[in-house]
Amino acid sequence: MKKNKIKNLIIICLIVTCTACNGDITREIRHDGFTYNGDFICQDFYPKDKNDDSYKKIKFLADNNIIDNEGSVYEITLSKLYSDDSNCKKINTNFLVKSILDGNIAKGTDNKLYYLKALNNSPSYTEILPNDDKYTTYSLLLSPEDIIKVISGKDGIYYVLKSDGNVYKYVIGKTAENTPEVILSIELFLDKNNYGGEILNFNYVENSSKTFVKTKDKYYKLYKVNKKKCEKYDDVECKYKIKKDKSLTENYDKIFAYNGDNLITSYKKKFTSSE
Repeated sequence: MKKNKIKNLIIICLIVTCTACNGDITREIRHDGFTYNGDFICQDFYPKDKNDDSYKKIKFLADNNIIDNEGSVYEITLSKLYSDDSNCKKINTNFLVKSILDGNIAKGTDNKLYYLKALNNSPSYTEILPNDDKYTTYSLLLSPEDIIKVISGKDGIYYVLKSDGNVYKYVIGKTAENTPEVILSIELFLDKNNYGGEILNFNYVENSSKTFVKTKDKYYKLYKVNKKKCEKYDDVECKYKIKKDKSLTENYDKIFAYNGDNLITSYKKKFTSSE
C-alpha cells in the first residue's frame, strides 16, 4: 500500500512538473513574437502513450495543409474545428506529395504536378496540366529529383531547398519575347556551412521575422539588429541579420511544426506569428 502511494505521488509530481514546464515554454514562445492561439487537436500526429511510435510525422506545414512524412495530405483549420472536434482531416488524394512550392503547388511521387488548393478555376488536389499559364515555371522548379521546397520571391526569383541541405536562389524568365521561360541563373543563397549543418526546412520573407532556417538541432530567424533605433527614428534604416533563435532552439524538441506563420508544439498548442 505504501509503495503504491509513493508511486502515485511520483506520477502526480511528474504531471505537475511537466505542465509547469509546458507553461514556461508557452511564455518563452510568446515572448519570442508569437500569439497563443489555443489547442491543436489532430490525433494522427500525437502518440497515444509513451510507448506509441506509430503516429504520423509532419513533413510540411502549409497554410491550409499538413503533409506527413509519407506524403499524405491533411487539411487543417487553425481558427475553428471540424465537425469531429479536430483541427485536421485526412484527404483521400490519388497522389502522395514529394515536394512543394509555396504550400499551394505539389509534386507527387508520380512526378506529376498538383494543386494543393483551388487556383486558376481548378479544384484542389487536381493535376496541373500544360495549359496552365504557370506550368512551365512549376515544372522548371519542381521537376528535378533533388528539390524539397520552393518559396516564391519577387520578379521571377525563387528560393529552393535541395536535398544537399542548401538553399539556392533561382531566377526564372525569358531570354526573348515569345520564348519559353528558362532558368536564367542559380546561386547559393543559404549555405548549410553557415548554420552548422544541413538545412532541413526554411521560409524566406524579405525583411521579416517570418524568415527562418531549421537544422537538425537549431532554429535561426531574421532579426532587426538595430531595432530600437530604426523603429524610433524615421531616418534610420532597419538592418537585418539571421541569427540563432534562443527560444526555439532551447525548446527544439517541443516545436512540432513551424512554417514562419504558424507554430505547433508537441504538447498540442498552436501559435501564430505576431508580425
